[in-house]
Amino acid sequence: MMNKIYDFNEIEKLSRRQRGLVIQYILYSVCFVLAVSFLCILIENNILLSLFFAVLLFSFILFSFVFWKTKYSILNEYKRFLDNLDTGRKEDYTGEFMGKSISLDNGSFDSYTFIHASKKTELLIHKVHKAELSVGEKYHVECVGKYIYSWERSER
Repeated sequence: MMNKIYDFNEIEKLSRRQRGLVIQYILYSVCFVLAVSFLCILIENNILLSLFFAVLLFSFILFSFVFWKTKYSILNEYKRFLDNLDTGRKEDYTGEFMGKSISLDNGSFDSYTFIHASKKTELLIHKVHKAELSVGEKYHVECVGKYIYSWERSER
């Protein structure tokens, strides 16, 4: 039986989490507009009002940038990866596991090295997920491109 590495039910969870983040962002935007409106009504001095407005606007722009770059885009990238992996064409590979290292392509993947017919092949697994592979053992691996989808110990 093949050991699946990725849980594709996570795609729905990530979508719900993204919707929650968008709703949270909209609430923060409404609060920003209300705060600016309140300051406009409260402060009659134009110089002080301009200073407060500039600080609030800068904070809002900075928050927006950090929010979209850190939270939303990371979730979106991982969700797209899972979706592409789920819909991609799966290929079989059988080889002897030689070891695990950090991928040079992208820091968010671990590289698993296999040897088959004196040819080295490096396949990737997202760092969040682990595969319990033993060095020197032969494995049958399903992969999509260079990403491992599932694995099982192969008979010698």
